[in-house]
Amino acid sequence: MFLVYTEKITNRIKFTFNLFLKELLNVDYSLTTNNDEFKAFEGVKFSYAKKPLENELFFGCSNLLFERGISNIDLMFIEHDGQPAFFPVYQKESAMPFDPFAAGFYLVSRYEEYLPYRKDEFGRFSASESLAYQKNFLHKPIVNIWALTIGKKLKEKFPGFSFPVTTLVGTDVSNFLAICRKHSIGISFYPKLIFSFLVAAIFELFNLWERVVLRNKMKNYRMKEPPVFIIGFWRSGTTLLHNLLCSDPRAGYTTTFQAVFPHITITQAWWIKPLANWIVPENRPFDNVSWDMDSPQEEEFGLANLQSNSLYNSYIFPGDYDRFLKEEFFTEDFPPQQLKKWKEKYTSLVHKAMLSTGGNRYISKNPCHLGRLNLMHSMFPDAKYIFIYRNPYQVVESLYWFYQSILPGVKLQKLKPGFSRKDIVDLYCVAIRNYFKTRSVIPPEDLLELKMEDFMKDKMGYLEMIYRKFGMDSFEKAKPCFEKYLSDNSNYFREKYDIPQETFDLVNEYVPDILEEFGYQKRTSGS
Repeated sequence: MFLVYTEKITNRIKFTFNLFLKELLNVDYSLTTNNDEFKAFEGVKFSYAKKPLENELFFGCSNLLFERGISNIDLMFIEHDGQPAFFPVYQKESAMPFDPFAAGFYLVSRYEEYLPYRKDEFGRFSASESLAYQKNFLHKPIVNIWALTIGKKLKEKFPGFSFPVTTLVGTDVSNFLAICRKHSIGISFYPKLIFSFLVAAIFELFNLWERVVLRNKMKNYRMKEPPVFIIGFWRSGTTLLHNLLCSDPRAGYTTTFQAVFPHITITQAWWIKPLANWIVPENRPFDNVSWDMDSPQEEEFGLANLQSNSLYNSYIFPGDYDRFLKEEFFTEDFPPQQLKKWKEKYTSLVHKAMLSTGGNRYISKNPCHLGRLNLMHSMFPDAKYIFIYRNPYQVVESLYWFYQSILPGVKLQKLKPGFSRKDIVDLYCVAIRNYFKTRSVIPPEDLLELKMEDFMKDKMGYLEMIYRKFGMDSFEKAKPCFEKYLSDNSNYFREKYDIPQETFDLVNEYVPDILEEFGYQKRTSGS
């Protein structure tokens, strides 16, 4: 989902941006006039205005799309990339030296035909009277050319916002087909689907080789220390806490490489990992956080590539969002055979992560565990849990934009019609209330509930408390690693979001009990 800032939303703006972005570039977008919302948005965005708001991708605008009625316009022509252009703009920050949206509207709406003109013998507007004929571009799909130029500018600014494949490249062929059989796929996504399948098929022999080579090691592996599970809801500070705990040399964890390629994590890393690091952007395209193939990652992505049931497949099939929440969030409700397979795959994922990273203590970050606490406790009875939580108003708003920001890079469906903040609130209600319902299964000495806002004020203090509470004796040795990570990532977390009235209303209506439980004050507006 793109976010576009403009100073005013008019019917001309709606028509033109739908033409350029939706129809010609095939991307979902949203318009906003709220500059705070735009600045807080962490995904693909640009502004269309008289001047930029900060250092974003900026397209200078003329007045045409903000006007009403028809008037004579003294057009001035320039050349851009070897193509004719008009409605020049003079802001040096503008990505293009003219306003392609105004120029596109002028041509597509046949604006000039509403002005006085010399009629032909049948009283019609003659092609020879047209601007395109007089400037010799009647034979060119000039609006399409401008749209492609805009797309190029977006890719230059956000090189990772679209990938030629999905994360399914790392699964095996049988799981690939099992997942895709459950969902419809838009024709426009067939090239990405086919390319993803071909890559997955090529890796089949490598998958088999790793299974053979690691069979005995995987079978005989035993955990050396109790695992630590970070189970906070999405956008609640889980990534920062996870990355910090994983910087301890004693930590083992699922890497980004393993999450994408769980079948060939160890035997093929020597050549695929450098290639993948070269392909992916240095920063995550949806929130600008630095990453590479060795970075700690949510294991749920890997689980989705090992078996066919995961809420995270909603990133690939966002049109079926409701179905994923209903059928694939509560793992404990899976049929017996399906549940048995899930447990086997999860155990193998953890064991391989430990063999790959060489740690003694497995550190997990997986919000989906909020829907399977009973299952996790039965599998790992001595595990430690950190539930980190954040102000629900900020969480809902942040996840709403995050979810839509990640979709352009991986989806094989269009987002479900009418997707809104209410969908995020529904997920929040289901996940948090299930946590409240099932947290008693965890012994008090194995559970720590942590408010993100407190953690942000004293990270080292709370890290030491975590180590002390869970009897982990390596804090002093890990402390320099924590300090280095914090120094290298001092601007890691964006704490402030401009919350629209809709979010305040939804949270107040549907989760007042959660606000009270977490100790946050009810708010009716951002003031």
